[in-house]
Amino acid sequence: MGCNDEPPIIVQEEMEDEAEEESIELIEETVESDSEEEIQQFIEFTLVDRHITVHIDQIPILSNYLATHDKRDEAIEQMELIDVGGESFDSAFILKFACENGTCSYLLLNTETEESLLLADNAAMSIWETSSDGAKVLMVFERTLAESPWNPNKLMVFDLSDWALLTVEPLDDQQFNFSSFRWPIQEVHWVENNQIELTIPDVENPTIPLLTEWFEDDNQNLSTITLEVD
Repeated sequence: MGCNDEPPIIVQEEMEDEAEEESIELIEETVESDSEEEIQQFIEFTLVDRHITVHIDQIPILSNYLATHDKRDEAIEQMELIDVGGESFDSAFILKFACENGTCSYLLLNTETEESLLLADNAAMSIWETSSDGAKVLMVFERTLAESPWNPNKLMVFDLSDWALLTVEPLDDQQFNFSSFRWPIQEVHWVENNQIELTIPDVENPTIPLLTEWFEDDNQNLSTITLEVD
């Protein structure tokens, strides 16, 4: 069997005593490799009862972002680790980083399998909710449009147990696309472990003229759609 001297990408460690406050810290370690010294970088998040350590150098998108940032320490201090798995999947987190003017990038992390997935850039996560069985999480991201008074949303559903992005389709075969920033989503929630109920503006197509007309209408009629998660 071959040997791998690289430290794990993501490590989660339980704490004996609860922390008085949550914190984030940049850690640099000097490692000798082939008679050369190499500096490896980590970000350590201290939560109430856990330490989460992220190896920056093994996550290219994070490493590239910090390498090009003028104020690296400030960029790290602004990061946030969101627990989306809860008690059912305590290894699932979302790393919120690269925030500017109210928008950020979001990286889904799995401390057990050491996997990561970029969910969205230049967006704000407005909603996240786990299914009743704790196996799936729905996420709604929002972007600001300078030319319109409403903001489009993007819906993502992720299976935490299989670590896979799921598709969502309307039950009545209507043609809707919620996987890109097109519709302003008013409400969304789980109704079953494989079904989501979603409320959107009652317009024929999500064009800027039609949605702007809807937004300026005093009634703002809504349409409720049931989506099947597959």
